[in-house]
Amino acid sequence: MAWTAPRTWVADEIVTAALMNTHVRDNLLETMTAKVTTAGDTAYATAANALARLGIGAAHELLRTNSGATAPEWVALSTLAPHKQLKPSNVALNDSSWDVMKDVPGSSFTFTAPKAGTLWGWYRAVNNVVGGQAANTRLVLDGTNGHTWTGSTGADDIQNGLFAKDVSLGSRTGKLQTQRSGADNPNLQDIVIAFIFLPD
Repeated sequence: MAWTAPRTWVADEIVTAALMNTHVRDNLLETMTAKVTTAGDTAYATAANALARLGIGAAHELLRTNSGATAPEWVALSTLAPHKQLKPSNVALNDSSWDVMKDVPGSSFTFTAPKAGTLWGWYRAVNNVVGGQAANTRLVLDGTNGHTWTGSTGADDIQNGLFAKDVSLGSRTGKLQTQRSGADNPNLQDIVIAFIFLPD
């Protein structure tokens, strides 16, 4: 069934069922009111005088043009701006293996960038050590090291870091690394890490 250009009626014309079905019933079935079936539906044009129905998306999805630029579609925000919040367990830097920078267990983030853009990373952690040297920390985004935060000698040293890197299409990674800066045994705790990708 398709839209038919409305008929120009003439005086004394006999109105038949076929004419009414074509020019009234069938055309009404091509209107937006007839196309939508469910609350939240959207109607969009597929050609001249042609409408199609797009059902409502899932919660918090965004409307965008499809890859062929032919129709609208719903997409999850995480697809447009992949993001991740991590809360790794506390890390006890209690042996010499931590004298060099190592990945904080549970801190890694891997995603596929849908296009070129910027990968942002942020973290907060607490060095819990009394006296001596504490832990050093840094973010690593897609293989590039961010600024190293040097731990202080006091207890409950709160560290914050923010780092951004331009990346291209493809698989991308982020993680947090730490090391102890002396022979003491600091405990890195209350770790929160957030990664977000913002497309160009």
